[in-house]
Amino acid sequence: MLNSAPSRVSTSIDGVIRNLIWTIAVLLILLPVLSNERKPRASRSLDFVVIYGGCKLVASSPDSLYVPKIQRQVLEDIAPLEKGSGTYGYFMYPPFVPLVLSPLSRLPYWNAYRVYQGISAVLYLFGLFLLMKRFLAHDPDLARMMIPFALAYLPFIADTWVSGQLSVVGFVAIAMTLGCIEKGNLFGGGLALSLCCYKPTLLILLLPMLLFRRQFRSLLGFATGAVTLVLAAVAAYGWRIWIDYMHFMQSAAAEMERLRPLMKYADLTAFFSLLTGPRSAPLLALLCGLAILPFLIRAWRHYEEAPLFVWAITLTWTLILGPYVPLYDTTLIISSIIVSSTQPSFRLHRFFAPALLMLFACSWISEVFVLLIHLQLLTVAFAIFGWLQLRMHIQSKAQAVEIGPEIAMA
Repeated sequence: MLNSAPSRVSTSIDGVIRNLIWTIAVLLILLPVLSNERKPRASRSLDFVVIYGGCKLVASSPDSLYVPKIQRQVLEDIAPLEKGSGTYGYFMYPPFVPLVLSPLSRLPYWNAYRVYQGISAVLYLFGLFLLMKRFLAHDPDLARMMIPFALAYLPFIADTWVSGQLSVVGFVAIAMTLGCIEKGNLFGGGLALSLCCYKPTLLILLLPMLLFRRQFRSLLGFATGAVTLVLAAVAAYGWRIWIDYMHFMQSAAAEMERLRPLMKYADLTAFFSLLTGPRSAPLLALLCGLAILPFLIRAWRHYEEAPLFVWAITLTWTLILGPYVPLYDTTLIISSIIVSSTQPSFRLHRFFAPALLMLFACSWISEVFVLLIHLQLLTVAFAIFGWLQLRMHIQSKAQAVEIGPEIAMA
């Protein structure tokens, strides 16, 4: 049974305070944008160069797309790095990604970057529109408060939009998935979820949840979309491209793990690597994952009673337990927050508003704390919010069990 529309909850915020919130949000948005625009182009470190380089390479020589040495050379030719500024990462996306984005390779680099920024902004706003229309249409006051929060969330502004990352695809995919599930279109939800195949680590908990709850229509939709993406790349580049991709991932994964800037990641492995060092981090992350798994399974068992809330819980914990969660992927927390707010018992909880404020504040100060005390605050904030979700879900089920016999006796 799908969640019914919750009753409207007053935000108790007048027009003056609302305008102040929007003013602060706009100023915060402009801060990283103007800071980046004031830098000389040669000194800007943009992740988009990796995407653009992959598109350039596949347009000229698909067979060379997953050759590490050639990738590095192409990226250096596009935007040479200053001496001592590090090295570029690899283009690690599956071959259907450059197939879709290949038209960008026909433009000069900076023109392509501006076009890509425009596309990213449209996709993010589209995803927000879907979430607001589907889940907060009943409460425009709450929606008006969520929008500036979502737009001024630093991992979106700085790590996604300014840097030119691809995470808006995952955000829109999840927004469409949740919308389809809310309408009861399980096949369509699975089809939309297949767009997350561009980064399989986003699916590390979502697919097991669907399997555990035997959501076969959703899984069929996902499989249909995934197979379509695979075959599209095969039609364009041949089967060999997938063999090259698999070999490349096996050889490059260890190096990427070693080179990744830990302050830009929110997963538990990165969290413990900052605190205790890289040797013990994988074991500590595994132990924490095993500790939380029973609570997740308990939530999954009650999937049919509150499917959207269970999706929100699973999304939150994906950002913690996933093996590779850069900050730009944490924009998915926006979807989790919006869907969670459809649970009246959750958003009426006294900790709901403080939790939102904590998440927003941590998105802006987390990197400072990493530099000062080697602590990723966003990971802590996600864990607190995720635990609050689990606790409210468990309590709501316990209350339902208590009320059931009383109704029967009445």
